[in-house]
Amino acid sequence: MRKGNKKTISIVIVDDHEIAREGLRTILDRYDDIAVVGEAATMKDAIAESSRLKPDVVLMDVRLSGESGVDACRAIRECCPATRVLFLSSYEDDEAVLAAVFGGASGYLLKQINAEGLMLAIHAVAQGQSILDPAITQPALTRMQLQKEQALEPQRTSFLLLAPLVSYCPHDGLSHWQSTLGRHKEASMQTCP
Repeated sequence: MRKGNKKTISIVIVDDHEIAREGLRTILDRYDDIAVVGEAATMKDAIAESSRLKPDVVLMDVRLSGESGVDACRAIRECCPATRVLFLSSYEDDEAVLAAVFGGASGYLLKQINAEGLMLAIHAVAQGQSILDPAITQPALTRMQLQKEQALEPQRTSFLLLAPLVSYCPHDGLSHWQSTLGRHKEASMQTCP
C-alpha cells in the first residue's frame, strides 16, 4: 500500500480489550505511513484477518482472554510468512518473551511505550528487523543462558564421569573414541561457569 511516494505499512491490531484496540487505532491513525486495515479480539479472528488481509505487521497482545497470542503468532507466520508479528504486552514475563520469539515474533514491547517508540518499532519490524523492549531484554537473555546451561548439564555430567577412563587409559596412543571424548570433555569444561 502506498500514500504518495511512501510505502504505507498495513497493520492488524489484535487485543481482547476493545478500548486497547481503539486507543492503538487512534494513535496509529495519526501517521500517514500507517494504515490499520483490520482488528481482532480472539486468536481465531487474528488468524482469519491476517490470512485474509496479509498485513505487513500484526500488532498483538500476548494474552488474549485465555488464548495464546504465541499460538496465534505461529499460525499467522505459517499462513503469512511475510507478515511480521509485534507483541505489545503489559507483562514483563521473560518466559512469555522467549515463547514469543521462538514462536516467530519479530518483537516484544511493553505497553508503557510511548507513541514515538511504538512507531519506531513498527517501522523496524516492517523492515525485517527484530526488537525487544529494553526493560525485558536482559531478563530474557539471562533465562536463555540458564536454559542452555541446564540443557548441557546432563552432557557435562556424562563427560565428567567418563573423563577418568580417558585419563587412565593403559595404551600409549588414544583410540578414536578416546580422543573424541577428550575433545568433548574439553569443550564442555570451557562452557562451565
